[in-house]
Amino acid sequence: MRRAASLAALLLLLAACVRPGARQSFVDPSIPATATDRLAAAIVSAIAERLPAAASTVALEPLGQGNALQGSGVPAEVARGLRAAGYAVAEPGVKVTDAHDVRYLVSPDNGQILIRVTVDGVLIARVFGLTTDGLNPASAESVRESSR
Repeated sequence: MRRAASLAALLLLLAACVRPGARQSFVDPSIPATATDRLAAAIVSAIAERLPAAASTVALEPLGQGNALQGSGVPAEVARGLRAAGYAVAEPGVKVTDAHDVRYLVSPDNGQILIRVTVDGVLIARVFGLTTDGLNPASAESVRESSR
């Protein structure tokens, strides 16, 4: 119980670190490339919980300049997963009217992986354990509405 409370407190503190003005996605370079498909599936799942597939166009914020994983498979896998789930995905740099703004941040956290997904200003954060079987939730999902 104490560990769950500590994880929840950590999630809230880390969620507060996401600056509303940050307009880039980020994947920490220490995240193993072998986790790409599992990371993408977790990101797509978080988006799918917030947006209806058939009626939504998603504008993914690209990985920031200088991100070591700029050319990694994570952005392509996220876009592929969204399309497979029935979403329209705007091409990077193309402004689409009524597209939902989405960015994701993936970073290590004490041997686990913290995934934060922002969908139209709503932050969804969750800690996962990475095993050979996939990503396993290690915390409850934390959701924070924007104070716009």
